[in-house]
Amino acid sequence: MVSYRQNRLVILCGLRGDEWCGKGENANGYYDIAIEIEDEEIGIVIEVKYAENARFEQECIKAIKQINDNDYTAELKNDGMCILWKYGVACYKSQCKVVVEGEEYDPDGPEYREMLRFE
Repeated sequence: MVSYRQNRLVILCGLRGDEWCGKGENANGYYDIAIEIEDEEIGIVIEVKYAENARFEQECIKAIKQINDNDYTAELKNDGMCILWKYGVACYKSQCKVVVEGEEYDPDGPEYREMLRFE
């Protein structure tokens, strides 16, 4: 069953139903949302945190660290995604902050090359 949050994400991003994975898990834990855009070999992992007392920066960094430490992009790599975007989202009341980290994965070369990070 598709949750309200996942449904809105699909509508906002203009994704077809076959381009997203929704909430899932790997051997190291659960991620909030993963998206695969197969035609463009793009994989996206989104981790959302509650930023108590508006501690946005700390929670965004914690979310990105969780994605990296638990290797939430492993399944995307196995599915052939070569461009990986990791979104750390922190929310408090009606405000939020997003930190994005990107990497390009080359299955024939070094494991990955970090592309950029921005807020």
